[in-house]
Amino acid sequence: MKSFLTLCILVVSSTLFAQKTSEYIPSSSPFVLGINFSQINAKSNSMDYSKYLKSIVKKNSYSYYRHGSQCEIIDVFEMMNKSNEYGLNVSENIYMYHSSIEDSKGLVYVFKLNDPKLFESKLNLKCTNAFNYQKRTFANGKLFLTHKISIAINGNTGIVFVKDRNYYDNYETETIDDNSIDEDYWSEKKEDNYKNDEALFEELNSGKITDYDAAVEKTLNNSDTSIEFRLRERQNAERLEKITAQFDIIQATIEGYSKPQTDNISTNANFKKVESESHDAFFFINNLSQLNNEFFNPMRGMRTLHYLGGVDNNSMNTPLTNNLSSSYSIDFENGKAVVKSLTTYNKNVYDYFKKIYGVKQNKHLFKYINGENLLGYMSLAVNGLELGKFYEDFYREILNNMSMRKNDMNIIPAMEMLYAFIDKEMLYNTLDGRAILACTGFTDIRLKYTTYDYDDNFERKEITEERIEKQPNMVFAASIGNQENAKKLFDIISKFSVFTKVKDNVIAFYGRRRDKINVYMAIVDDVFIICNDANLVLNNLDGFEKSKQIPKSEQKVMRSHNMAFKIFADKMAAGVQEAYFKGDRNMPEFAEIMAKFGNLEMYDEKPSSNSYSATAILNLKDESSNALYQLLKMMQPNHER
Repeated sequence: MKSFLTLCILVVSSTLFAQKTSEYIPSSSPFVLGINFSQINAKSNSMDYSKYLKSIVKKNSYSYYRHGSQCEIIDVFEMMNKSNEYGLNVSENIYMYHSSIEDSKGLVYVFKLNDPKLFESKLNLKCTNAFNYQKRTFANGKLFLTHKISIAINGNTGIVFVKDRNYYDNYETETIDDNSIDEDYWSEKKEDNYKNDEALFEELNSGKITDYDAAVEKTLNNSDTSIEFRLRERQNAERLEKITAQFDIIQATIEGYSKPQTDNISTNANFKKVESESHDAFFFINNLSQLNNEFFNPMRGMRTLHYLGGVDNNSMNTPLTNNLSSSYSIDFENGKAVVKSLTTYNKNVYDYFKKIYGVKQNKHLFKYINGENLLGYMSLAVNGLELGKFYEDFYREILNNMSMRKNDMNIIPAMEMLYAFIDKEMLYNTLDGRAILACTGFTDIRLKYTTYDYDDNFERKEITEERIEKQPNMVFAASIGNQENAKKLFDIISKFSVFTKVKDNVIAFYGRRRDKINVYMAIVDDVFIICNDANLVLNNLDGFEKSKQIPKSEQKVMRSHNMAFKIFADKMAAGVQEAYFKGDRNMPEFAEIMAKFGNLEMYDEKPSSNSYSATAILNLKDESSNALYQLLKMMQPNHER
């Protein structure tokens, strides 16, 4: 009984204190990709999705690696594609993140193992050359180190580290320099030459030599060849010492990654939330100030990574970028695929966001959108003036905290000088940030275009011609914040020679023959319009009658969300069929697939005090089976479906 209780305690304690995979990821990681293969495998219904995963796993480039006898101990893509054969535990997420430690930058894969011995047996450990591969041990595990990919097995945790290789890496340790001949070689060679010369001299003085050339050849053959051998041994020892030092760095890195991190990514509220929701897959982007310094610094390419260095977050002034992170998740359900984004921020950002998103879509825009055959729309409603203020402060903060050389320090004052000369009311409030882009159907459009001909005197003359062509009707209607500024800009644009004045408030761009498009611009009341529909700008600038406007249900969606997007797949497919594939012409494969889709929609939620979220949903007509299986089946060639 006592032993049974002890066993129960051990089982319970091991369950309670088991480390989550994410606890091995440092909080400083700029991005993390998490994939739940168990869920995806079940939802794919045995359909092969590996080729779509390959581009993600194989994205890291090895173009800078020297061609030669590298020891490939594992194929990461094969490991993830054949997880059961490698002993991986796919019931937990497999994570990929970027390591940005000074001398060991690269991708790190973290996963749990059901069978560590099986995993080790799958490694290609045939190469025994210590220059390319070294096996080591540490406190609780094993290390398999190469220049390119290294692996740690620590209990039931597996770590694969794929090192970035770049132009600034030192290759001298990977090849033997034949010219690096040391003093010992010359000393031994000199002594051997003296010995051979003395033997030849004695033989010549003996009077027994009748063939001088043969005697010289014989002497040369008596040279000590072990001198070269000993030189090679010393060179190899020196090279091995340098390579071992490189492996020491890699070992320190991967050994650190193979244990739970005190300051791990799970402490991030955004990551913790997206991880707890058990998504099929998600992508997490960490603190933007760190990410910017690592990847988006415009001065990064002007110096080596050694000089770029890191930035101490504790010494940075980051009222806006501190604690800023984003996550994007995808889940496949029966009849639909759902993508969610979540951006988290601090209270300083919220002070901007509640003003930026504290507006609703302008109702006056609806009357310029013909809703009788609406195929899709995108609606955006933000306070453009407040958004401009936020981005000005936001990017100034990023630039202030960037790692720069002395000469780069002029960027900040140059930006401030530029802003001093900018009319921000003109820049940010001419259009106030509320707009709708809509496709209102396919129709015959009378195209005017410019072409050229020659008269009897062989002088070229410009000719405007017309033709009828079926095109989608596109309308962009934007709310005007400052009407005086808008009219001033419109009048300036009208003066460009590429535009033709149609009315006082309407101008047109007539493309040349190859352009196949007419573009109209109109300004009316508090709305600015760009479209390719002559009927709208010539006959309906007072607005369509209410029965023809955007349906009330969609107006409600646009007024309820700052961002809304929708494509009516049924109508879109029918429009494509009618416009381009009449009669005996068959619809192409993409249109055939489109016919299986339901609506595609996206909408956001009002910002909270610390987060802003949006959801996109791809609906499928068949609601009886999982969307992943259906999508994979659609993407197969016709003969394989």
